[in-house]
Amino acid sequence: MPLVPAPDMLAAARAGGYALGYFESWDSYSLEAVLAAAEAENAPVIVGFGATMLADEWLDAGGIEFLGASGRALLEGCRIPASFLLNETHTLEQAVRGVAAGFNFVMIDSHRWPVPEARDAVAKLV
Repeated sequence: MPLVPAPDMLAAARAGGYALGYFESWDSYSLEAVLAAAEAENAPVIVGFGATMLADEWLDAGGIEFLGASGRALLEGCRIPASFLLNETHTLEQAVRGVAAGFNFVMIDSHRWPVPEARDAVAKLV
């Protein structure tokens, strides 16, 4: 099943009266386990990887592309609606690379940035 845009998934959950969970994975094993549980329950799901605990050096040296490729490989055979999030990137550039790497949902962790800088980065990303 192809990845579903997160706004579409949220609208379906609201219309259907059910919760939509996001489950952050730290490796392929945990992502695979979440997908197996969601499929067993026939429950749409948002899955992804978090960048907050990862070093910029690793992310910028191909880590984002590695996470995207490994996650997409697991999601290819998914039988339920799913969205794929790269959560809490450290920079706008990392978020943009996440989209190019196959994540259909990205988020920048800008809570420590000056508000004007955060607003500008999010506007550029959107």
